[in-house]
Amino acid sequence: EYLRTGLRRVIGTGREAERMRKDGSIFPIELSVSETKLANRRLFTGIIRDITERKHSEDKLHSAVEDRTAELATANERLVQEIQHRSRAEAILAGETQVLELIATGASSDEVLEVVCDVVERNCPAVWCSIRLASDVLSPPPAARAYGNSGLYDLPSEFAEDPLSRRIVEDALDVPALRDWANRDRMRAVWTEPIVGSAGQVLGTVVMAHPEPRRPADHETAAVIA
Repeated sequence: EYLRTGLRRVIGTGREAERMRKDGSIFPIELSVSETKLANRRLFTGIIRDITERKHSEDKLHSAVEDRTAELATANERLVQEIQHRSRAEAILAGETQVLELIATGASSDEVLEVVCDVVERNCPAVWCSIRLASDVLSPPPAARAYGNSGLYDLPSEFAEDPLSRRIVEDALDVPALRDWANRDRMRAVWTEPIVGSAGQVLGTVVMAHPEPRRPADHETAAVIA
């Protein structure tokens, strides 16, 4: 075809292929063809090289690059997680400082509890947060003293049957008493955490909600406990 068209496909470029040995095993080769013009004749020389060792070296190099890339990706992921963890810790610390400053300046308990809920929501995107005092956790609104996100004020009283224990509802649609509330406010996960005083007494309950059905993440639990 080259003699007819003049188009070079192999000549002067070389190509890799596979061939079979006498024993039937397949091995890689590099085929190169060169052209020599002698008077009115054209001479073509073909050279076949066994490139098995070169392929083995290339495979080892490729594998080493893949392993190193995976190691770097893992290290980068850990670094990102560490930065995120540090950022969350700093944000929580800043929130704690804000609350302590309010207490130190004589702010009312109502103002402090509102700020606590605000700090939790700032550190937990898409989360709603509310606090109900221990004496009011079973009382329906408006008698209950609730703070924070008003969307959690009217949770059905059945949800607070045991306000002294942590409760996690991964999907409110699975709980008949919560289904109407979940559909109305488009919130799916609901979690509660008791607020325990230094003497072991329960002071109130923190209620959190999220629009996706799931358990609370570690940093969300940490934000409440802190």
